[in-house]
Amino acid sequence: MKSPAELHAGRKPAPHALKFALLLAGCMLAPVFVVSLYPSPPGISLFWDWANAMGYLVVANCLFLFVYKGRVRTFPAYSGRFFANLHRDLGYITVVLLAAHIGLLLAVEPLLLEHLKPTAPLHMVSGSLATILMLVLFLSSIPPVRRRLWRDYHVFRHVHAIVAVTVLGLLLYHILVSGFYLNSQWKRGLLIVATAAVMAHYARGKVFSATIKAAPVRESRKYSHKFSYGCVVVALLGSFSLAFLSNIEWRNLSD
Repeated sequence: MKSPAELHAGRKPAPHALKFALLLAGCMLAPVFVVSLYPSPPGISLFWDWANAMGYLVVANCLFLFVYKGRVRTFPAYSGRFFANLHRDLGYITVVLLAAHIGLLLAVEPLLLEHLKPTAPLHMVSGSLATILMLVLFLSSIPPVRRRLWRDYHVFRHVHAIVAVTVLGLLLYHILVSGFYLNSQWKRGLLIVATAAVMAHYARGKVFSATIKAAPVRESRKYSHKFSYGCVVVALLGSFSLAFLSNIEWRNLSD
């Protein structure tokens, strides 16, 4: 007679997959959707607004990485390797989105290079520092590099967490002070509350850490790639659509 874990491993992952895919895609798109609500910011140009939407996808992914930080969770009920792969994949995607955010903004408006200098406004310097530290996180997390820098994996995790919290703080300052898209008190307040809730959850996990033994699903490590890359494509399409609709709306109003 098969054990419960063996029975669970033989089940199809579809119910978990659908719920988790909706959660992940929804979390990615949530900040972009909130920005589009009343009072909606004026559309500047399609690709300018889309580039800025990618910046909000970066923030959403950063918050999600503090929730799914590479350790086993009860939802979805997948093996531990799935969560490690998911954290890694989402981290790589966040770096790509950040590069796309900066690259597309510079392509649309090359004069923005002036805002990448140390003499730029403080909120732009904050964004530049966040970019540098995020690259440090990315490069130092590559397994061969990580093993050369830190022999003790626990020390790496501690340093990685400190730098990640710093990056999140710099990103929040960057978008809150810029204020163009978060153009109302309730939008800024919602972002602050959401960030505080995520960080409280993260801190609680640090203090009250417990070992969770999730029943393994056969080959569940592969699902992380499908979730990560599939959901980011959905989020990019969704953010592009919202930027497009915003520009159409403001064009009609100006006419």
